Amino acid sequence: MSNAVPDTQSPDLGRVVFVGAGPGNPDLLTVRAREVLEASAIAIADAGVSQGVRDFVARQVPVPQELRDAAEEEYERICAAAKEAGARRKPPRPAPPTAAVFEEPQDDVVAQLREALRRAEGRDVIRLVTGNPLNRESIKAEISAVANAGMEFQVVPGMSLPSTVPSFAGIALGATYTEADITEGADWDGLASATQPLVLQATAEDLPVISRELVDRGMPAETEAYVTVHGTTRLQRTHETTLGTLGKLDAELPGELVVTLGRSFDDRSKYSWWENRPLYGWRVLVPRTKEQAAAMSARLAGHGAIPQSVPTISVEPPRNPAQMDRAIKGIVEGRYKWIVFTSVNAVSAVWKKIAELGLDARDFAGVHLAAVGQKTADAIRAKGMVPEVMPKPTKQNAEGLVDVFPNYVEDIDAVSRVLLPRADIAG
Repeated sequence: MSNAVPDTQSPDLGRVVFVGAGPGNPDLLTVRAREVLEASAIAIADAGVSQGVRDFVARQVPVPQELRDAAEEEYERICAAAKEAGARRKPPRPAPPTAAVFEEPQDDVVAQLREALRRAEGRDVIRLVTGNPLNRESIKAEISAVANAGMEFQVVPGMSLPSTVPSFAGIALGATYTEADITEGADWDGLASATQPLVLQATAEDLPVISRELVDRGMPAETEAYVTVHGTTRLQRTHETTLGTLGKLDAELPGELVVTLGRSFDDRSKYSWWENRPLYGWRVLVPRTKEQAAAMSARLAGHGAIPQSVPTISVEPPRNPAQMDRAIKGIVEGRYKWIVFTSVNAVSAVWKKIAELGLDARDFAGVHLAAVGQKTADAIRAKGMVPEVMPKPTKQNAEGLVDVFPNYVEDIDAVSRVLLPRADIAG
């Protein structure tokens, strides 16, 4: 830890914000934590911060335009190479770039934070820690050193593991209990005589020590113990054992654990809402485009599944834009009476081209719209227009659209053309 002499922080530097990452589930981050993450540039994160929280941080931090441009140039280079090699389709797009730069804390974390502030160019630097920052003696020492060094800082509290994980494991602690972080040392005499149950934050290496120290101080070896790994995440598992056999659990249990002991929790199965969800632990492949997988993945995750997006198609503009250009020109010139949209992707593709040409919904004056599917209709409405014809709810397909499509009357309908934008793999 640095003992740097206090200095005056440059006014163009951001702040060091100590953010509690909570127990691991990004949904448990506080509103304030989400706000400061949007204004940050660099995150110095403890190794124990979950991948879910890291992914959330990466999505929150705004991506500079230069990073987006560089990613697009790289993708165009890949496409050009694929075309030269004879590929008939464009390669799938890589994951979008992220701006969050994660670093592991170094020995001289104050010097590391000062250098990070300089590179952040006025934006905040996040010191991301598991649980609640001020519950950790090591983090309290860091905050003290940052203050002594004259750097501006803030603390954003987070939910601690001992106070949160038991609720996800179906363990009803009641109004009084004792919690302690064993990873930073323990007062074993105090814990042995403390109000029970005990809720201990530990690692796999600490389990034999907990068993030995508490049994030696008079706690019965048959005391029930519950060890929760990956608490509050979709990988959470709770192992039931006893204090005497605690040290015999798998020494490879990963990450920070929460050990609850000192009282019987016979009603755990009744309160174990998280691990008892119908799809808990199932890995489910979602074969949709990246843009469309989010809603389905969220529903699956709500039932306990671990969704994995596997895009089977990629929505890209045609290699030869001439056909789409002619279609849009035909809309503007009034050569089409109807446009039939059969998917959200078709709506997105047409509007992307319209935007590129500097047009908007006003250029659809006199054109009638039809849509297959409620989501397709919603996508049209989001663009400021309303579909006039849709199939009946019980027959949401092309055949259903034909059943309700108005007949062409030659003496009345001056324009007979219908535009049907669709993908080249559509049936």
